[in-house]
Amino acid sequence: MRTLTANSPRERVAQAQSAARSSGQLRSKVAHVLSIPVIALQSSALLYLLVCVREVIATDLRILQIPDREVGVLLILGLMMATVEPATGFVWTDYLIGCAALGGFYLALNLFAGRTAGIGFGDVKFGFACGMWIGWQGILAHLIITVLVSYALFLGYAIRRWRRGRRAPRVFPWGPGMALALTAIAILNLTGEPVVLTTPVEWFNLAR
Repeated sequence: MRTLTANSPRERVAQAQSAARSSGQLRSKVAHVLSIPVIALQSSALLYLLVCVREVIATDLRILQIPDREVGVLLILGLMMATVEPATGFVWTDYLIGCAALGGFYLALNLFAGRTAGIGFGDVKFGFACGMWIGWQGILAHLIITVLVSYALFLGYAIRRWRRGRRAPRVFPWGPGMALALTAIAILNLTGEPVVLTTPVEWFNLAR
């Protein structure tokens, strides 16, 4: 029977395959080690997000104001999250565009229909923070969820006041709806299931 020598082609191929497998395993281990700080940062950011969202909801429902401290923390955390490798596959410019677009939208509402729509500067600042977290791809989903949640809360609050013989409130906070929409989209993004709904047609296809 013919034996393989040290210089035989088959042995060289086997050695190359073994080296490739070892190199791939090493790269996998290195990537796993390097991903630990990113996962820790994302987990901490999500925890702070939940704390800030809770404070935003409670304060806006109580005194119709969104606290600047929580908005500032969310904006900084969102900027930090945009600079690390996101699970969404988005790039950091997507988050900057989302920040400018969503904040700009609420700013336009405040300037042209603020008194009618009940959009204050607190909502505007919170809109910039939300956009930094979700990117421009999640803006449509954020707006739809915000409207649905806000009107559901308004309807429940109005019915409660009506039963007590009071009139429905003329102004109702948008912060809780914005906060819940932000939380839902941020959790999906961080778990690797990014919300990318950019047209009403995509919402129709999703519903089907």
